[in-house]
Amino acid sequence: TWQGPGASGTDIYSRVIAAGEFEEQPSSEDVSVQLDEDSSHIFIVGDFPFADDDGGSFSTIRIDSINIANGDLLTLDGVDVSEGQEISVDDIAEGKLVFTPAADASGNAYANFTFSVSDGLLYSSTPSAVTLNVVPVVDEPLLAVGPASGDEDTAIALDVSAALTDTDGSESLTLTINSLPLGSVLSDGV
Repeated sequence: TWQGPGASGTDIYSRVIAAGEFEEQPSSEDVSVQLDEDSSHIFIVGDFPFADDDGGSFSTIRIDSINIANGDLLTLDGVDVSEGQEISVDDIAEGKLVFTPAADASGNAYANFTFSVSDGLLYSSTPSAVTLNVVPVVDEPLLAVGPASGDEDTAIALDVSAALTDTDGSESLTLTINSLPLGSVLSDGV
């Protein structure tokens, strides 16, 4: 209620404000996503929780911060995503938002980004985080064995080399020889 001058002196005006007449901000929550090393995660709408007390519909996310390593990719329809970029729920539903870690990279809480959700009018007041956990996958090692031959009762040099293809320290290599010809002795060249 307020008063103001009117034609007859002072008039009193009033207006009733109905509950729900003011738009409320939507909210979200932190999530974790798991993917295998050397693969990609295609985001779905469900990866971005959305709640709106006044019944608004989920329309957009905004990427607020990006914390990924050199060689990682967060893309929308094949183009790098940047901080502050708005992404429609339709684009997410169409599988256009994708995270791809660098080759052979893995780790718990490997990468993350923060986002805010929108109902088309307001964004959530506090950003939420997506934490990306990249599970290591065993990569096949390289093994090269060269031909070997020689005379009986003489040492024959073996040409065997083995190497890991994933060199980030997440794997180890053991070389095992299962059998030798009867009467043979294997030595380290000494």
